[in-house]
Order: sequence, then C-alpha cells, then structure tokens
Amino acid sequence: MIVLAAPVLGFLGGVERHVHDLSVGLRSRGHRVALAYGEARGQDVELYREAFDQVVALSGIGQLAAAADCIYAHKLHDDAVLSLACSRKRVVVAVHDHDMTCVRSHRYLPVTHEPCNRPPGIGCVAHGCIAVRTRDQLIPFSIRNPFRLARTTRAVSDKALLIAGSSFLRRTLLDAGVPPDRVVVIHPVPPDDATPLVAAPTAPVAVFAGQLIRGKGLDILLRAVQKLDPVRVIVAGAGSGRGDSERLCVRLGIQSRVEFLGPVGPEAMASVYDRGRVAVVPSLWPEPFGMVGIEAMRRARPVVGARHGGIPEWLTHGVTGWTFDPGSDASLAQALRRAMDADDYARVAQEARRQASERFSFARMLDEVERCILGAESGPRAERAGASGRGIDGRELMRPE
Repeated sequence: MIVLAAPVLGFLGGVERHVHDLSVGLRSRGHRVALAYGEARGQDVELYREAFDQVVALSGIGQLAAAADCIYAHKLHDDAVLSLACSRKRVVVAVHDHDMTCVRSHRYLPVTHEPCNRPPGIGCVAHGCIAVRTRDQLIPFSIRNPFRLARTTRAVSDKALLIAGSSFLRRTLLDAGVPPDRVVVIHPVPPDDATPLVAAPTAPVAVFAGQLIRGKGLDILLRAVQKLDPVRVIVAGAGSGRGDSERLCVRLGIQSRVEFLGPVGPEAMASVYDRGRVAVVPSLWPEPFGMVGIEAMRRARPVVGARHGGIPEWLTHGVTGWTFDPGSDASLAQALRRAMDADDYARVAQEARRQASERFSFARMLDEVERCILGAESGPRAERAGASGRGIDGRELMRPE
C-alpha cells in the first residue's frame, strides 16, 4: 500500500488536486492507496474520499504502517515529516513550494518585491525577511529563524528522499545544504486532457488562471494590458486580492476589457483556455513549477510567462511561447504584443502542444513516481536514487530546462 500524507482533506488548491489525481492514477495501475490527512478541510470532502482505498486522520497513521510500502508526504510541517520518518517505513517528501527554503515562503523581498534566489541564512536577516506577518493573531508578525529552517530542511533530507517539483526547486534545496543524492525532480503535471481541441480565436484575448493574490502577478498583467488596447483578459480564479484587482481595473480604465470568472473547476478549465489566444503566467514570485502553463499548452495555446522560477523548464522563448522580465509590465506588454501578432503563431501553438503532450504527460509522471517511491528501498539504494537526478535504474528523472 502507498500512503499519501497531506494536511488537507478535500479540494482546496493545486497540492490537494495533485494528491487526488495521483491516487486515481496509481490505483488505475493496481496500487492500493490510502490518505492520511491533517486538520484542515477543503471542498467536496466526500467526493475527495472516493479517490482513496482508505482514509484516516494523520494522527492515526500508525494503523496503516503495517501494510504501507511507502509514505509519500505532501506539504506537511517539517516536524510531522520527521515523525513519519521514524516509522521505519520508507518516507518520500514532495517539495511543492518554497516552504523548506524561504522563511517567507514567497521568494520575493518584502519591500521591493524583487525575486530572491538566496539560500536561508544571513541574507534573510539583511533584507528584513525574518519578520513575517501573521494573520488573525494578537501580535501581527512573528520572527522566523532562517538558520533553523536550513537545519530542519537538511534533517528532513537525512530521513527522507525529496521529490522536487522542478529543477529550480532542486537548486534551491541544494543551495540550502541538501546533499545532491537526496533530491530528485518529478514535475507534478495534471492528468492528460482528452477534450477535443478548439481553434484559437483571432481576437486578442489573454487568459489568466490562478489564485488572486499578490504573488501571482495579476496586477502586472493588468498594467500591461492598459498599454495594449484592445487586448482583453479573462481571469479564472479566486482569492483575497480580487477586490484590489477589480479596483485597479477601474483606476486603469480597463474594466470593460477584463472579465472575472471567479473559481473554475479543473473539469471546466479547458473551455476557459479555449476562449483565449494566449495564456499568461505573470507571477511575481518565482513559480515552483507553474502547472497552469502545461494545461494551456495542452490546449495548443502559447504561453507568455515570467522568465524565472520553474517556468523556463517548460516555456522556451519563441518556441512554446514568449517570456518577459519578471515584475515588468512594460516587458510583459511587449511580449503580449508579440504573441498576439506573431506570424508564426500556429507553429508555436503546435510545438507547445507537442511538448506538453510528450515531455509532460501524466503517464510519464506516474512512471517516475512509481520508480521513485516503490522502486527503491531505504538505505544505500535510496541514497543513490537522487544522484544526478536519476532513478535507481539509471533512467533520467530530471528534464532539461
């Protein structure tokens, strides 16, 4: 049995959707999969439960230990992971974001909002990153210790093999002191899209899909669009920043060109991408991977994305889309203008779909997960599993950027 451990029961964000889809995929290959969940709850809990053979609270994971071949942890607190690692079962930890290498979890600076690629350490102190805002607390901020974070991350890697969601995430872990043979790369792609393709519209429409929070960079896109009449934007997603985004549209005078759809389920996203000529990933924070880009490329839609984080691993300028300087609305406007008017649009769209289908297929991801969590046993063989980003059978796990 494979035990997936995660803090949330139900659909909430990309991590919860990935855990659900991973279970469905592994069960389709004959594996028994259980979920050990934490205290948080998402949406459609009963539907979520149906993806697993067994569901127990994380506090009761001991009852699964005897039958477990591997415990695969997702976005759990470091102390929880270390506790799981003491179970004498093979433990693998998925690294979905920057929590293990950044005290703010965002990887951009608090004042200038510039992207940050520094490891946890003295740089966090120098740039004021150790004072982190806390919501719904009497004291509105807390002090984080970057040196403790680095020590804890290394301690987790001593006990468990880490699966980074991108080569970029792997580099941040290595910079934090994780040995190279303790981390491999598997891109967390969604299930393949079987919906028939729809021809791209000729109208200049851009699609943004993601949480409406500062780090996702919707404000950068809106400022770029102001420079590009008559470009329109379709916004799919929800978040605390929606009100600010709507007010910004009014200030910029583009409210008639921006459509807010609110939250859209995964089953309906294909139709949203189909309405656009391009998809835009304008993230201010360095995206750990950027799964929405793969979703759009599967619909034969080129992507315009910020040139940092994990995005360049699937977005090649002039090949599968166009890149721009992170945080720059002027650079984004230039890239959008190029994308909308490109003479080679059809070629780029076709190549985007080909790469998404071949390099980032769901079946390939499941192959890599099976080899990584079941094809090695704890001990020396597991240590070799991460060397140079290869599996224990020597097959390349890491994809080139």
